[in-house]
Amino acid sequence: MRVALAVTAALVALGAVWSAWLLLSPAPPTSQATSTIAPTPGPVPNATPETGSEVLPPDAHAVPEDRLPALEPAAPRIAAPLPQSASAENALVDGYPGDLGAPLEGSDVLDSSLAVEGEVLQFTLVARSDASGSDVAAQYAQRWAGMGLAPAPQTGTATSYRDAYSSVTVAADESGTGTVYTLYGVLRAG
Repeated sequence: MRVALAVTAALVALGAVWSAWLLLSPAPPTSQATSTIAPTPGPVPNATPETGSEVLPPDAHAVPEDRLPALEPAAPRIAAPLPQSASAENALVDGYPGDLGAPLEGSDVLDSSLAVEGEVLQFTLVARSDASGSDVAAQYAQRWAGMGLAPAPQTGTATSYRDAYSSVTVAADESGTGTVYTLYGVLRAG
């Protein structure tokens, strides 16, 4: 019983100290502090540059030094009338677009074909080479880039190049007898 009375007395004393502290401590401020910094306005769209402006007006006669040179506009690589649809074994079919799709030097042509509809010509070539698949792809990439075609996003192991009127892709499969590669292209007349 004495222990219970001692604990109760200690709690009452602690409560009295706590209450006195709350009564005697300074009151918290009643207003919230506000920022004395005014927000700065952002750029004004279509504003005319003035003296002291960080942006100079463009000089219509100046040659832009920070840009790539203008590209020549793409032109169709074929013109009407287009050849007839056809296919050939062990040879290139008549009308086959040799500039883009000629077989690599030393290759054996297995099959070639053309499919024509309206102003669109599709061509395919299947050939065999002693070069590796990566060498075949690199040779065609070099040829196509030299002709002004741009690389297309790579899908799988195929290498593709294109422009506004042309699209060409090569895929190669290495085996024990060499590399068999397939070339596929689509050309559109103007």
